[in-house]
Amino acid sequence: MAIRFACRVRPLLAVVALGATIVVAPTLAEAAPHAQPSVTSVQKQLGALALKNSQLVEKYDHAQVVVGKRQKAAQAATRASAKAAAAYTQAHAEFAQVIQTQFESGSFGAAAA
Repeated sequence: MAIRFACRVRPLLAVVALGATIVVAPTLAEAAPHAQPSVTSVQKQLGALALKNSQLVEKYDHAQVVVGKRQKAAQAATRASAKAAAAYTQAHAEFAQVIQTQFESGSFGAAAA
């Protein structure tokens, strides 16, 4: 599931990075109107953005793995909690049965007086 989601997100991140480059490039040109960016500098910027993009994708993938592990741990804890609740209910019923039997037989001793 996470892999399919990551495969859908990667192209989106690439489009966002390219869009950011398209938005940032005119801003950079306005900051220095006399200096046109060279092809090399634009390629360098694209390379840096692509690197940031791949780093973000790796972080996202790692986070998805961590989320999966934590969800499994939470599910295991939920199952353990349900077992403990069932054991408590059973023990409480048995305790109530013992107390009721003792009360009915009058074997409470000094506490009954």
